[in-house]
Amino acid sequence: MKFIKKIAETYIQIYSGVVIILFVWSGAAGLFQLVGGDVLMAFATWIISSLAIILVFGMSAIFILIYENLQSINNKMQ
Repeated sequence: MKFIKKIAETYIQIYSGVVIILFVWSGAAGLFQLVGGDVLMAFATWIISSLAIILVFGMSAIFILIYENLQSINNKMQ
Protein backbone atom coordinates (compact mmCIF):
# COMPACT_ATOMS: atom_id res chain seq x y z
CA MET A 1 0.00 0.00 0.00
CA LYS A 2 2.93 2.35 0.61
CA PHE A 3 3.97 1.97 -3.02
CA ILE A 4 0.55 3.05 -4.29
CA LYS A 5 0.49 5.99 -1.88
CA LYS A 6 3.92 7.07 -3.10
CA ILE A 7 2.80 6.89 -6.74
CA ALA A 8 -0.32 8.94 -5.97
CA GLU A 9 1.69 11.63 -4.16
CA THR A 10 4.22 11.80 -7.01
CA TYR A 11 1.43 12.09 -9.57
CA ILE A 12 -0.18 14.93 -7.61
CA GLN A 13 3.14 16.79 -7.51
CA ILE A 14 3.77 16.64 -11.28
CA TYR A 15 0.12 17.04 -12.29
CA SER A 16 -0.01 20.83 -12.67
CA GLY A 17 3.29 20.92 -14.55
CA VAL A 18 2.02 18.46 -17.11
CA VAL A 19 -1.18 20.45 -17.64
CA ILE A 20 0.77 23.67 -18.14
CA ILE A 21 3.14 21.99 -20.61
CA LEU A 22 0.21 20.61 -22.61
CA PHE A 23 -1.51 24.01 -22.75
CA VAL A 24 1.71 25.64 -23.95
CA TRP A 25 2.16 22.88 -26.54
CA SER A 26 -1.40 23.30 -27.86
CA GLY A 27 -0.91 27.06 -28.00
CA ALA A 28 2.31 26.61 -29.96
CA ALA A 29 0.63 24.18 -32.37
CA GLY A 30 -2.15 26.68 -32.99
CA LEU A 31 0.37 29.49 -33.39
CA PHE A 32 2.33 27.52 -36.00
CA GLN A 33 -0.87 26.97 -37.96
CA LEU A 34 -1.75 30.65 -37.62
CA VAL A 35 1.67 31.65 -38.96
CA GLY A 36 1.14 29.22 -41.83
CA GLY A 37 -1.97 31.18 -42.80
CA ASP A 38 -4.67 28.72 -41.75
CA VAL A 39 -6.67 30.83 -39.28
CA LEU A 40 -9.66 28.50 -39.02
CA MET A 41 -7.48 25.47 -38.31
CA ALA A 42 -5.49 27.43 -35.71
CA PHE A 43 -8.63 28.29 -33.74
CA ALA A 44 -9.94 24.75 -34.11
CA THR A 45 -6.65 23.42 -32.74
CA TRP A 46 -6.75 25.78 -29.76
CA ILE A 47 -10.38 25.01 -28.95
CA ILE A 48 -10.29 21.24 -29.46
CA SER A 49 -6.98 20.71 -27.69
CA SER A 50 -8.03 22.93 -24.78
CA LEU A 51 -11.29 21.02 -24.38
CA ALA A 52 -9.49 17.68 -24.55
CA ILE A 53 -6.96 18.77 -21.92
CA ILE A 54 -9.70 20.06 -19.63
CA LEU A 55 -11.78 16.90 -19.98
CA VAL A 56 -8.95 14.43 -19.48
CA PHE A 57 -7.15 16.27 -16.71
CA GLY A 58 -10.40 17.46 -15.14
CA MET A 59 -11.36 13.86 -14.48
CA SER A 60 -7.93 13.24 -13.01
CA ALA A 61 -8.34 16.30 -10.80
CA ILE A 62 -11.59 14.89 -9.46
CA PHE A 63 -9.86 11.64 -8.53
CA ILE A 64 -7.03 13.58 -6.88
CA LEU A 65 -9.53 15.54 -4.78
CA ILE A 66 -11.32 12.34 -3.82
CA TYR A 67 -7.99 10.78 -2.80
CA GLU A 68 -7.00 13.83 -0.73
CA ASN A 69 -10.40 13.94 0.99
CA LEU A 70 -10.23 10.24 1.80
CA GLN A 71 -6.75 10.74 3.27
CA SER A 72 -8.09 13.58 5.39
CA ILE A 73 -10.99 11.47 6.65
CA ASN A 74 -8.63 8.58 7.37
CA ASN A 75 -6.30 10.84 9.37
CA LYS A 76 -9.22 12.20 11.41
CA MET A 77 -10.41 8.69 12.26
CA GLN A 78 -7.05 7.57 13.60
